[in-house]
Amino acid sequence: MGEWYLEQAQNMPSLPASPWLNSAAPPEISGRVTLLWVWDYTCINSLSMLPVVREWHQRYASLGVAVIGVHTPRFSFGRELQQVAWAVQQLNIRFPVYADNDEYLWTALENRFWPTVYLIDSEGAIRYRQEGAGLFEQTEAALQQLIRDAFPHVDLPPIIAPPYAVRPSITRRPTISEMRAGLRGGALGNPQGYAAGLPVLYQLPDEFSPEHFYVSGAWAAGDEFLSYQGRLEGLLLLNYAATQVYAVLSPHPDPVERTVHPAAVPVEIWQDDRPIPLERLGGDVLDDGRMVVDRPRVYQLVQNPKTEPHTLTLRVRSPGFACYAFVFRAEFSE
Repeated sequence: MGEWYLEQAQNMPSLPASPWLNSAAPPEISGRVTLLWVWDYTCINSLSMLPVVREWHQRYASLGVAVIGVHTPRFSFGRELQQVAWAVQQLNIRFPVYADNDEYLWTALENRFWPTVYLIDSEGAIRYRQEGAGLFEQTEAALQQLIRDAFPHVDLPPIIAPPYAVRPSITRRPTISEMRAGLRGGALGNPQGYAAGLPVLYQLPDEFSPEHFYVSGAWAAGDEFLSYQGRLEGLLLLNYAATQVYAVLSPHPDPVERTVHPAAVPVEIWQDDRPIPLERLGGDVLDDGRMVVDRPRVYQLVQNPKTEPHTLTLRVRSPGFACYAFVFRAEFSE
């Protein structure tokens, strides 16, 4: 066995009866090699790994391998089954996904990170764990070894290269960092600070730190988010150095309000105090520099050609608009 082999392996926890997506009941894994993928639909590392997991499902399902997703939510809206079902459909996920809203499997597996891959042998023992979006070749090699252990004469395909290997200008894997917006671990830099549940009228300071974000206008904080409460224009500003910037946003933090008043929220995105050039617009931003926030999810705001410092500004006029986090992807070229 390779270095990846867990000699002191725990047994795979039993799969709960519900709720499942893409399956009416828990998949049968007895006697099967199983790949278990813990993920969240707002996690950039999960989304960057998803094409590889989809490819593994396509390659190995016909050989009897059970590929199972475990969606453990990072934010409270991720416990809304309709949001996860939408993400599973939009992301073209065909394998069964368990909605781990009470963190049963997360806890039973002693999981710590999104994403994490577990490989379970045909006898139900966890033999491999890989935390984070990386070591894809090693993971697939471990999967193939477990398949060979169960079926010694099976023909297996060549191991696929990781996604970033096809981009020779990138000298190492991209780095991902995150800045939270709410009371719990938030990075608000305004001198007024947070006030739990109460709207605060903020003004932008004279100086800005890249370790914080800043707002102007009336905003109220929850544990996970900062929500706009004004009627005129509110601003959300941050300095950063990255190639890509994403944000976890919602038209409203209250699921009842989103259901009763399902209106989308327009947000204008500026970079360096002016509209973003077309070639740098993120995938969720329209050509006129506006973005439509229609449900709680992660949105791509900007795509720069290289990692460099910028100032990003979000302009919003809709009360209820909520920001949960910013995510930065930095790539380092030769």
